[in-house]
Amino acid sequence: MAVAVVALTAAASAAAAGGIERVQVGVSGRNATAGLSPSLYVDVPVVADYRESKFDGEQGDWQGPDYHATQSSDTGRTDLSFRSVFDNHVGSAAAMAAKGLVHATWQRDQTGAVRVPRVLGGRAVGSVGGVLVVYEEPIEGSARWEAVLSLTLCHGVYGAVDFYADAPPEDTSGTAGQYLVGSTPAKQWNHDHALAAVGGVKLDGPLPGGNVAAHASGSAVVGRVADCGGGLEHVPLTLQRSAGGGWATVRRGTSGAGGAFRLPAAGAGSFRVVASLGPLSATSASVTVR
Repeated sequence: MAVAVVALTAAASAAAAGGIERVQVGVSGRNATAGLSPSLYVDVPVVADYRESKFDGEQGDWQGPDYHATQSSDTGRTDLSFRSVFDNHVGSAAAMAAKGLVHATWQRDQTGAVRVPRVLGGRAVGSVGGVLVVYEEPIEGSARWEAVLSLTLCHGVYGAVDFYADAPPEDTSGTAGQYLVGSTPAKQWNHDHALAAVGGVKLDGPLPGGNVAAHASGSAVVGRVADCGGGLEHVPLTLQRSAGGGWATVRRGTSGAGGAFRLPAAGAGSFRVVASLGPLSATSASVTVR
């Protein structure tokens, strides 16, 4: 079953302001992510209803509210954990999702291509491609789910975040009846929160190859701001004119969808476009407007 592109953005609203686990991508000594910035992170917000129990920089565990059984005194605490992994040999986002999966013998519930939001300098700038796969434990009465989100980075590098909803472990039992979290059946609770956790994930920071491509189009300078992850939108831009051996700012703007921009030059001359947002600083070659 295909997963709609909106699956991540819709679920993201369920991620609570309970802290963000930041998984560093460009870690020194990690060969799989060599060449990627130490300022690049995969942000994993703690999902709503849970709180951080532990986090070691690559994997973490969250504890949520208690659950109970309808026909016995059985109780426990909900638990959702995650781990991250990176690889530069798998060759595709789908293969990365398969590599990130722990319970490969479980039953696949859904899979499909998604877009993972990107953040740069605290601003949404676009997205990268990925794949989401969701598996359930194929045992009658089980409540466990696993959801893996892969991300396409650059230079053949892929990442994955695997979420494992482990507790409550059972949805129903012959002696305990229905397990509930509040009034929600355990299996539904684990499913919904595993997907909500996936929906909060973002790629935060710079990818290699930040650049501004520009050319003249009539009386305007047009072009695109991008890096190896694709076009970057919502990036502040400055149009500068060559003057007296230096450059003078004549207009400001912001890149649009896909990183595209159009800046009226208001006269002939030599111009350049400067893009600046957080760690991104890139300048186009000189463009002549006649």
